[in-house]
Amino acid sequence: LGSEQRMSRLGPIGPPTTGIAGVQGVTWKRGPFAGELNDGVVSLSEVSAEWLVDQVKAPVVHTLLPASKQVAGIILERWRQAHAHADGA
Repeated sequence: LGSEQRMSRLGPIGPPTTGIAGVQGVTWKRGPFAGELNDGVVSLSEVSAEWLVDQVKAPVVHTLLPASKQVAGIILERWRQAHAHADGA
C-alpha cells in the first residue's frame, strides 16, 4: 500500500478525531521520506486521512510525541473546546 492509504484504511471512528503528527524529522530530498514532512519514523501522509476533523503538525520527533508538553497542550485545548461546546459555553 502507498503511505497515503495506510491511515485511511483504518476508517473513521464515531467521534470527531484530531490527528497530531510530529514533523521534526529529516528533511533530506533523498531517503525514505524524499523531502516529505515526517517525525523521523513515519511521514505526514502515513498519518493522514480524509476523516480526520483536525490535523495538527507538532515540531516533535516520533519518540518524544508521548512526552511532549506541546502535544499535551494540543490535547487539553481540543478537550476544553469539545467540553465548552457540550456545556453550551
